[in-house]
Amino acid sequence: MMLRVKQSFIGAVAGLLATVPMTVVMIVGKRLLPQQNQDLLPAAQITKNALQAINVDDEASRVQEKVSTTVSHFGLYNGTGPLSGATWAAQ
Repeated sequence: MMLRVKQSFIGAVAGLLATVPMTVVMIVGKRLLPQQNQDLLPAAQITKNALQAINVDDEASRVQEKVSTTVSHFGLYNGTGPLSGATWAAQ
């Protein structure tokens, strides 16, 4: 049991750390594209769709959207990391 907890924690840290370089590559890659091809990055698009789905997209400020995007982006990989770690520990 303690091995799973430890591996889950390691997975969470690994997921968080892996998100940083991935995010940098995505941002740099987007800026290298021609202006007409610079759509929202996936995390921003998902957040925008979620805000629209719960009918708060008009009330959310740009800062609130950015914070929501950042939290969900890092939270996704920080949340799936423990699952990977626990799965690895079970093998």
